[in-house]
Amino acid sequence: VGASLFASNIGSEHFIGLAGSGASSGIGVGAFELNAIILLQMLGLLFVPVYIASNVCTLPEYMEKRFGGKRIRVYLSFLSLILYIFTKISVDLYSGALFIQRALQWSLYTSVVLLLLLTAATTITGGLTAVIYTDTLQTVIMLAGAAIVAGKSLYEVGGISGLQEKYMEAIPQEMYPGTQCGLPRNDSFRMLRNAKDSDMPWPGFILGKE
Repeated sequence: VGASLFASNIGSEHFIGLAGSGASSGIGVGAFELNAIILLQMLGLLFVPVYIASNVCTLPEYMEKRFGGKRIRVYLSFLSLILYIFTKISVDLYSGALFIQRALQWSLYTSVVLLLLLTAATTITGGLTAVIYTDTLQTVIMLAGAAIVAGKSLYEVGGISGLQEKYMEAIPQEMYPGTQCGLPRNDSFRMLRNAKDSDMPWPGFILGKE
């Protein structure tokens, strides 16, 4: 269950999107993922026992039992489906297909179709059990892959000190006139940043955005 929660929360958009955000603004973007650790623990410790006791599998199903009537269940299901399609699934498909395109030189659209077919085949033929086992395998692969990439990257740049030095020297060759977009920030390696004039103020980190 823990591995399935991890794999459901972490995906290709994190490996590609957060890497890009970290490259552009520093380690502050990782603050929100630290908050996610706390929230996922709360989900497992506080809410999962409630779902099990209520004999439900989804939040819309729980809301129907909690408040009565099917309208709230249908509304929440429809809203979640729309939000996931436009804010989660589309990003996952694009970032996953982008990785496949870079790694195997396949067409972007071919990669998207392949991901959709593979996901559909796994879910339809195996159901939720297959999804959980797949998530467990993906957790091992993601953790191992992330550790290898991070270790090799730090080795190539000369460790943490080398990363800090080279990051502050990474200035793009082309910039927008009259802006500082692309220049490394002075607080790039600070997790808790100024609440007034930083791109990621510390109140947002404390209160969370997950």
